[in-house]
Amino acid sequence: MNDIFCNLERSEFRCHVSGRYVGALMYADELLLISITLQDLRNMLDIVYAELSWLDMVLNVKKSGLLRIGPRFNADLSPVLINGSTLPVVDRMSYLRVEIGAGKSLKLCMYTRRMKFF
Repeated sequence: MNDIFCNLERSEFRCHVSGRYVGALMYADELLLISITLQDLRNMLDIVYAELSWLDMVLNVKKSGLLRIGPRFNADLSPVLINGSTLPVVDRMSYLRVEIGAGKSLKLCMYTRRMKFF
């Protein structure tokens, strides 16, 4: 799986925060891709798909989603395909039990995580 990160980091589809590459985050079997443009996301997915195919693994589109954050978060967009299947556009998703919501700005909700702690 390290090859996926190395290939993404070496690609031109970069997303950096404070000089660190954050275009892909992974923990266990959860992968989060972050891109500035939809075309960059498609290219990043192609890299991930090629590497997973080489490992004889597949992405589960049913457990995946496309979430947009920014001023145009609710604008229409062309479909993003993974191996012929359309990636569903979602209003919110969970990554490591932290809820991330679509909107003009980043929205995180850790309520469910806090409830399970107590």
